[in-house]
Amino acid sequence: MIGLIVNLISFRLLMAGAKESLNVKGAYLEVFSDMLGSVGVIVAAIIIFTTGWRYADPLIGAAIGLFILPRTWKLMGQALRILMEVAPPGLDVDEVEARIRALPGIADVHDLHIWTVTSGLDTASGHVVLADDAELHAILDRVTTLLAEEYQVTHTTIECEPASHEEHVNPI
Repeated sequence: MIGLIVNLISFRLLMAGAKESLNVKGAYLEVFSDMLGSVGVIVAAIIIFTTGWRYADPLIGAAIGLFILPRTWKLMGQALRILMEVAPPGLDVDEVEARIRALPGIADVHDLHIWTVTSGLDTASGHVVLADDAELHAILDRVTTLLAEEYQVTHTTIECEPASHEEHVNPI
């Protein structure tokens, strides 16, 4: 019973942060499963004590495991996306590249990468080839503003290259 009370307190403390941080969400799900386990033990004990039916304990344990499994699977998928440096869900990198390329003063875009570093922090890096008459600061401002306002990518590293710079051409 004391374990259940501690789990309920921990559950309430972690609830708000679980929406913002993958780490807190993992802790939240761990406490949630512990809390369900505590409730399951209490319910199984009552059933066994009042009816003598000993299958209550393994059945309740299996039900809790099956209830937690999809949440764990979803958390694992989110963590794997971060580890694999995959683009944020719903973000099409080719579309973003086309939008950047369409900005005035940009001749080309290459090596654009967008990924999630941690919960709530998407980042981008890439190279922008400037048109001959383009002003570097204005281009950089346009690109970072586009990424922040339309795609919520606020941590960016954009390298601006003059069109005459041949290094941006892929040799292969």
